[in-house]
Amino acid sequence: MTEDGFILVWSETNDGWFRNGDNIKDHYMFCEDKKDADKEYKRLLDLNNLYSLSMCAVVKSTDYDKSKQVQI
Repeated sequence: MTEDGFILVWSETNDGWFRNGDNIKDHYMFCEDKKDADKEYKRLLDLNNLYSLSMCAVVKSTDYDKSKQVQI
């Protein structure tokens, strides 16, 4: 496991999407450092069907170690 990292989470709309959440697909991606996370974030911003996008630090997880940048 890595000692730091970021998770990008985003949603994309499909053709004929509805406001109640139908036809919206969620995605996620782990990036090992801030530089890679920023690069991917900027790339994802260019998606034509992007609905939402967030960059998250790991606070608690069964899969990843807590980010060194999180003070809890």
